This record gives sequence, C-alpha cells and structure tokens, in this order.
Amino acid sequence: MRSLWLSVLFSVACGSSHKPAPEPEPAGAHEPAADPAPAAEPAPAAEPEPAAEPDRPVAGGDQLWTELSRKQKQSHMKNVVVPAMQEHWAEFNPDKYRKITCLLCHGDGVLDGNFVMPSPELPRLDFGEGWKVFAADHAAILAFMKDTVSPGMAELLGKAPYSETNPRGFGCMNCHMAAQK
Repeated sequence: MRSLWLSVLFSVACGSSHKPAPEPEPAGAHEPAADPAPAAEPAPAAEPEPAAEPDRPVAGGDQLWTELSRKQKQSHMKNVVVPAMQEHWAEFNPDKYRKITCLLCHGDGVLDGNFVMPSPELPRLDFGEGWKVFAADHAAILAFMKDTVSPGMAELLGKAPYSETNPRGFGCMNCHMAAQK
C-alpha cells in the first residue's frame, strides 16, 4: 500500500509519461466560425499616483520636521506654531479662541505628554455621503480650516499642502481621524 502511495505521489509531483486521451471535439468544430464580436477596448491604464512634494525646513528653521528631536518639536510648536495659529483662531472667533493651548488640537493626551496626531479628540471626518450635510452645517469652520489652518500648519511644519495634485500633502487627515463606519 505504501509503495502505491509513493508511486502516485511521485507521478503527480514529477509528472507522468502517460498522456491522457484527447478530449472529443465539440460538434461543429470544423465548420467556419461566425464573425467574432468586435474586441473590447482595453481598459485604460490606471494613472500613477502623483509623487508627494518634498518636505521643506520648518518655518524659521533649517531642519525638516522629521529631523527634529522631541524637545525641538515642542519648542517649535510653543514658540512658532501656537503664536502664529493664535492670531488666526482669535481672528476667527475672538470669544472662543482668545487663548489657545496645545489642548485645542492634541486634546487631553498632552496632560500625559502625548502629542500624537491625528487626534482622536478632534471631530472625526467622513467624506462620504454625509459630507455635504456636514459641510453645509459647518461651512464657516470648514472654510477657515481649509483656507487658513491647514495651509498655515503645512507652512509652519515645512510640509507641502494637500491638493489633488499632491494627495500626500498636509491636510485634514493629518489632524483628524476618519469617521468609524
């Protein structure tokens, strides 16, 4: 029995000299073929995703954000980013944003030294079916974020801004998380 299994295994693994009988030809195989249907157009090749624009040194510095130590990043945020963004937020809503802190963007995690972005405490964004309603209900803040905050932060952090031609640039999803589906 063992030798039978070994021979079957050997035949399957290594091939067999036995050739199976040819399959019978279908009826009408030798009749002239009807005109074939026109060939379908080949699918257009997918366009390659544009390359991300390279990062630049952070505002007021000569290093890339990714090259800064944690201490240098904190100093840059405290001495450059927060003062610059303070002006914009206070102009947008002076009563609500008279004085901004790290908590505005990073949330309560900063109390434990956690500055990770995107922040789970910022509103989650869903660019699907509900986006039009959300955008209509929050038009002023969205315009402010799109026209002021996002490009301003990109500049301050030395990042190229998000755009259709630079989908890897700095934009909404660098700070906000996607909505759960």
